[in-house]
Amino acid sequence: MSDQELERLVDQDFNRFLTAFPVYCKAKLDDIRMGHMHAHDGYEFHFSYSSGSIRLAEGEQYSLAPGKLAIIKPQTYHYIRPDREAAYRRTILSVEESYLSALLQEESSLAELFQQWFAVQQTGVVQMQIHDKGDAAAVQILLARIEQELSDRRQHFNLMVKAALLELLITLGRQEYTAAPGVELSTAQRAAMDEAAHYMMQHCTANMPIEAVARHFHMSPSYLHRLFKVYAGCTPHQFQMQQRIQLAKSLLIEGDEPITEIALRVGFQELAHFCRTFRKLTGASPGSYRAGQRGRVE
Repeated sequence: MSDQELERLVDQDFNRFLTAFPVYCKAKLDDIRMGHMHAHDGYEFHFSYSSGSIRLAEGEQYSLAPGKLAIIKPQTYHYIRPDREAAYRRTILSVEESYLSALLQEESSLAELFQQWFAVQQTGVVQMQIHDKGDAAAVQILLARIEQELSDRRQHFNLMVKAALLELLITLGRQEYTAAPGVELSTAQRAAMDEAAHYMMQHCTANMPIEAVARHFHMSPSYLHRLFKVYAGCTPHQFQMQQRIQLAKSLLIEGDEPITEIALRVGFQELAHFCRTFRKLTGASPGSYRAGQRGRVE
């Protein structure tokens, strides 16, 4: 069955969620296999940590790769197709359309930015790559902060979410002006980097220097480093740390292992290094993150 022939469904449950509160944010790791096109209210900011593609009902296709962001307009029928059978990692941030419009009206520069992103009326998806590693780390922290605030629902959480969302939009806006010149990988290079990213995801807990990865794929470390930076917007080492922390987050939520044991399981030999890296990428300590997620479940 072609993409155009897939059934089209409006996600009414998700629409009701955005009606209750206009912002949704969730880091996800699952075996996503969508058998239909779906659409919903709100802009979807799709931050990918795995490879795949977004398919639209009109037949358009947009590639997904680690470090790449896709912004999907409201009521755009789409579905996600991961490149592999392995679990697909991403963070989904959805913002209700009228709430975002009001936010943009408060900041005219952000309104102009959004108009530039969607300069073509028919465009249902825009994409960008976050090249600056400092901005990439800041984006991960802001997403984690929004998710945590929505989970905890402490006093004035709505203002904290609004502040973090504004900072996130400003950070993304900088990419439009500071992004490196467009460097495109060839089909063969992208396929090689897909393989490298998958290999590093499967072995993210191992003590595996870039030399070992390069040797596995029969290329020099410098060549791998250069191609992967273009592909993912981060170095292979940074990508490995991101994958370890994503795994640690799942272990913190799903089990009762001591944090020290989790640090060892995901590849950190020193607890201090684990805690420092976890806070850098999520904005919270492992203990605070676990407590916040457990509180949400309860």
